[in-house]
Amino acid sequence: MSKKISDSVNDMSNVEKGELENRLAKLQECEEKIQIGKHSYKKVGDNLKRINDEKLYQCSEYKTFEEYAQCRWGHKKSQAYVLIHSAEVWDNLSDGGLSKNQMPDAAKSLDLLYGFEKKEQISLFKKALEIAQKKRIHLRILEIATAIDEAYPARKPLNELRTKINALVKEEGSNKQKRIILSELRGLIKVLKSDLEQSSLSSAKNEEDEDAGDKIMTSEDLKAHRARKAAEAARAAKAAKAAMKRKK
Repeated sequence: MSKKISDSVNDMSNVEKGELENRLAKLQECEEKIQIGKHSYKKVGDNLKRINDEKLYQCSEYKTFEEYAQCRWGHKKSQAYVLIHSAEVWDNLSDGGLSKNQMPDAAKSLDLLYGFEKKEQISLFKKALEIAQKKRIHLRILEIATAIDEAYPARKPLNELRTKINALVKEEGSNKQKRIILSELRGLIKVLKSDLEQSSLSSAKNEEDEDAGDKIMTSEDLKAHRARKAAEAARAAKAAKAAMKRKK
């Protein structure tokens, strides 16, 4: 226990001291499990999630979970949340009847499924397993990405755009302006992803209202709609890149 925390304990009532000791015991329990299971992203993710959800890190010298994860375990913010998200997806897949032996070796693989509904996660994972089985290999991030692209073809251009954005910020001589543009484009991707996942239903409903009939959006209509959205994303990225060059 640090001197700062020790001084704070001296000013507490017996009840408050008891609560702090209980939380410290929980934190120690989680940290021991992380240390023992450090090679299992599921165990690490489960315990980081508990530390974050219950704010157990506040019992130590750290003010935020991000600071705790970085200083205590050497995990950057994105890495810590990848571990937490993958553990949550693992639980959903387990509820769907999938076994430990079917899980991928890397946390990032399951993190790709985070954000989908539980049923979608299970369906996409099973599709990825089928792809891996055809290749006669163990499931990797590539197979999960392929399953997502096949189920949501309009997401592929956005994923490619994300890759280009990440490459941009890593270029030699990257600066504040590049990071600002990167942040803006990431926000655009987030909005478009949400819109693409909801637009097919809303567009179909609007067409029915306008035609006052029972018309259902055809697969060709959906493809055209998704293509338009992907084109909009590409144009936005091109415009942002041009703006960056002008400001150099």
